[in-house]
Amino acid sequence: MFGALAEGETTVTNFLPGADCLSTISCFKQLGVHIEQDGQHVKIEGKGFNGLKEPESVLDVGNSGTTIRLMMGILAGQDFSAVLAGDESIAKRPMTRVVNPLRQMGAIIDGRKGAEYTPSP
Repeated sequence: MFGALAEGETTVTNFLPGADCLSTISCFKQLGVHIEQDGQHVKIEGKGFNGLKEPESVLDVGNSGTTIRLMMGILAGQDFSAVLAGDESIAKRPMTRVVNPLRQMGAIIDGRKGAEYTPSP
């Protein structure tokens, strides 16, 4: 995430290609960040915080609670709309502990039950 938000190239070694990490890469690719993954090596061409672009489809976080919560904070500061969703487990996890502080900072967030939950898969 830091590499995607930084300006310039970041190289990650000993990358763990687990589902959560791959979901994060997928989300940032949809936000316009060029990322190349080769096994345990990842090259990220960061766009800077204001260089992200509006995704053309829903950002799928899979089963990653960390990804959805951190992405909410990152996206709250952008000048475009985005939809975050995940699997059935994510759709059951309450998000108010992240949504409420972001709303207090001026973010406009919507979702099921007043944004307590993400869209259902």
